[in-house]
Amino acid sequence: MTGWICTGSGPVSRKTTGRPDFVLSGRGRVRYGRGMDEPTHNHGPQPLDELMERWHLTNHDLVNASGEQLNHKQVQKARKGRHLTLHLMQKVMRAFNAAVAAGLAKTEQAALVAYPHRQLFNYAKGHDSAWAEPNEALIPNPPPSCTTPPHSRIFLRAPNGG
Repeated sequence: MTGWICTGSGPVSRKTTGRPDFVLSGRGRVRYGRGMDEPTHNHGPQPLDELMERWHLTNHDLVNASGEQLNHKQVQKARKGRHLTLHLMQKVMRAFNAAVAAGLAKTEQAALVAYPHRQLFNYAKGHDSAWAEPNEALIPNPPPSCTTPPHSRIFLRAPNGG
């Protein structure tokens, strides 16, 4: 891979050595850095992803419920386990709590316990893997006819063409 990077002294050609943690600068010096595939950056599927599926929420629901600048790419990174800053984790948490509350009746909203960010992300400081779901009674069950995700259902036309 050849590209250009900008340093204080001007643009320098950049070539990789084939290892993701070494980069040769144009002057032949080796710079050390972590590659993007380090295990500290990818934490795997998060509890947020499972909770969104249980509450039947999509990324779009969180973006719409957010009063802050939250986009679909940020929500997708949060679900897949890409390392987020504390500020972004809290922004996703606020949007998730708002989306969950928006889907409930007013009487159920009073009983809703807000989810803390440390329970939505397994790499957050203070995460408890033995945490019990406080809103179990409020989580909607899927209708019996909709046991498969909507994108995997096949719809056939009636024989009369309707």
